[in-house]
Amino acid sequence: MQLSPEMSRLYVPAEEDEVRKNLREGEYYVLQIFAGGEKKTVVAREHNILTQAEAQKEEKKCRQAMYDEIMRWHTLGAFKRMSRKLATNVIDARWVLKWKQVAGKKIIQARLVVRGFKDLQAAQLSTFAGTTSRWGQRIVNSVAVQKG
Repeated sequence: MQLSPEMSRLYVPAEEDEVRKNLREGEYYVLQIFAGGEKKTVVAREHNILTQAEAQKEEKKCRQAMYDEIMRWHTLGAFKRMSRKLATNVIDARWVLKWKQVAGKKIIQARLVVRGFKDLQAAQLSTFAGTTSRWGQRIVNSVAVQKG
C-alpha cells in the first residue's frame, strides 16, 4: 500500500520520525506497507526535476547527460546543421533535467524539449499521442506474432 501525496500529508508521524519532520517544499511522505508486515518510509518529490541548486552542484553529471541526449539525436539523424538565414521556421528548445532510478542507482537524465508553441507550422501538425493499457499492448504483440 502506498499513500497518495494528498493522503500522506494527513499522516501524523511518530515522534522519532525524522524523515517527516525534514520535508521541503514540493516533497511528500510515502509510507509503504507490504503484505509481510514490513514498513518502508521514503520521501518522494512531486516532481523529479532537478532544482537549480542541484543542477549547479551536479554540473559535471548534467553536462554529460546533455551530451548523451545530443548524441542520441545525432545518431538518429534527427537534425542537420544549416545556416540560420536559410531556416524558415526557427524553434528554440530548453533542457529538462530529471532524477531517474536506473538499476537501483540515481542518475541524471537530460531531455532536449522543443518549445512547440513557437512553431509556425503547428496548425499543420497532427499531434495525437495515443496510449494503451498493458493488456492492450500484449494483445497487439500477440496478434503481431500470430501474423508474422
